[in-house]
Amino acid sequence: MRIEKNFSSKEKEKIATTFLVSIFLWFLFSLIVEGLLEGIVFFFFSLFFVWWLLGYLKKRNGKKHGEIVSNGIPFFLLSLRIKLLLGKSIETALKELSLRGDSPFYRELKRTVFEYEKMGSSVEEALLGLSERIDSIALKRAVSCIVHLSEQGFSERNLDSLNILARELLSGQKARLRDFSSKIVLFSLMFVVVSVVFPALFLAFIAIGSLFLETGVSAIHAVLISVIVFPLIDIGMMLFIREKSPGIGVWNEY
Repeated sequence: MRIEKNFSSKEKEKIATTFLVSIFLWFLFSLIVEGLLEGIVFFFFSLFFVWWLLGYLKKRNGKKHGEIVSNGIPFFLLSLRIKLLLGKSIETALKELSLRGDSPFYRELKRTVFEYEKMGSSVEEALLGLSERIDSIALKRAVSCIVHLSEQGFSERNLDSLNILARELLSGQKARLRDFSSKIVLFSLMFVVVSVVFPALFLAFIAIGSLFLETGVSAIHAVLISVIVFPLIDIGMMLFIREKSPGIGVWNEY
């Protein structure tokens, strides 16, 4: 078997991206630091770092997508309970709810409906497949509750569990929003310090300190740090703040 067949298209794309980014970082490094050995060491370090970073971002994006998908679960459960109380079947109720919107959750629900309508899967199998492909504890709990109800029966008393779970998930979303709101002032202050104060101090040190001390920073180094390093730090800070955001309220689900 040829080597290229051992890798999927996504793995090949990851390898190509790793090499391209590492070469670009090595080029920037070579503009600042001279030396063949240092460049080789930095290049291999970049390879390992970029490979790890791409894997981490892929995993984190999966979790973030799961959080966004989870936004629609509470109101979905409440709507599902109402439709089942009206005597509709679980198949009909899910299909009608999947047509409600085009948010990430309802797109995934449309795929679930397609699986049991067109591909021959049972409703339970399609729902379990939904919970497996989305990294979300809330979704797994909701699917587990629905599958359990389909086995026990959709009586009014049993359907109260959907209402309880929906309100519990809503309370959790409100708690995460309050926690993020209490930290947003600190995050804003950190961003101002990183994006404004640090560059100003650096430029002041270069402009004034070079009059009295040998800083060892050339003009090209100062320019590269100002136009590349500090913007990268700003981008990293924005990504950090985005990482800490709860991802709630991005889509209007109801």
